[in-house]
Amino acid sequence: MSPPTRDGARRSGSAVGLVFRREAAAAGRDPGPFFVLPAMPALLMTVVFTALFDRISEAPGYEGGDYDAFLIPGVVVLVALLGAGATSTNLAADLRSGYFDRLLLLPARPTVQLGGRLLFEATRLLPGTAAVLAVGFAFGAQNRNGITGLVVVVLLVALLGVAYSGVFYAVAIKTRDPQTPFQLQPLGLPLAFLSSALVPLAVMPTWAETLARYAIFLSERAGPGDHRRAAQLRREARALAEPGGHQRVLDLLATPHASPRLPDNLTLRELDVLRLLAEGASNKQIGERLYISQNTAANHVRSILTKTGTSNRTQAAIYAAEQGLITPAAARPPSRPAAAGQRPR
Repeated sequence: MSPPTRDGARRSGSAVGLVFRREAAAAGRDPGPFFVLPAMPALLMTVVFTALFDRISEAPGYEGGDYDAFLIPGVVVLVALLGAGATSTNLAADLRSGYFDRLLLLPARPTVQLGGRLLFEATRLLPGTAAVLAVGFAFGAQNRNGITGLVVVVLLVALLGVAYSGVFYAVAIKTRDPQTPFQLQPLGLPLAFLSSALVPLAVMPTWAETLARYAIFLSERAGPGDHRRAAQLRREARALAEPGGHQRVLDLLATPHASPRLPDNLTLRELDVLRLLAEGASNKQIGERLYISQNTAANHVRSILTKTGTSNRTQAAIYAAEQGLITPAAARPPSRPAAAGQRPR
């Protein structure tokens, strides 16, 4: 095939410019879906996640430094995942109305027309990317690669948006229905939450953690064959966790394998709580040590007081020492002993 003539290249460029200007004009009439929507989820996640998960950097296995610095690069990518494909609705409408075919008279090949739309897709993601980066820097993110690094990040987001828009374009060409591609917009959410863009892999739940927790459950149940099965699951969980350095799973496996017949029907989890309670830990500190919420820790404390027949945390600590669940030297008065009849902290 002979190379295109200069006149043909000029016509192709004219067609690309025509399609680009047409998409830009449509976006100017309704800027929300084209310019505002791509940035809104990413901005919201930046504000909310930095407030909710700031202490995730203290979790065992996390080695990403400051969480804000970890989050911002992943959130910037979400601009492309959650904002791509807006021009696919116009593509479907043009295919249905016949306008797409009429442009072939320029002549403008289908690839040229798609190129004009994809060029606008890349361009319209730039304001949202810039806004997310600005907010990220305001929240403490650092740019260690200068202007060159920022330009590379913006270009990568634009290219990702162009590539991801191909999914929407394929649906638009197949259905020729402007509403069908629009229904694919939420597809980016599960992709985001199942990825490591928002939370490091080292602190995400794993199959190893599932095996470890089931092993502890079997140890507590103590039915026929449960101990043998629990030991096998612990070995499998450790084999999965050690190569990946999943410290949370390894800490879980290091939980003392207590006797299945604990006094007063205490569970292994309640034993963990009782030992921390005897050390003087508050409900908040218990929750942080065992990776449970403060309310869950309080529920365990209430259950312990009920099962052991003790009226406050000090008596529960004495009970633990008398039953040999802790060494007497480990017990010390709780930071805030609850009086009889009061709701335990």
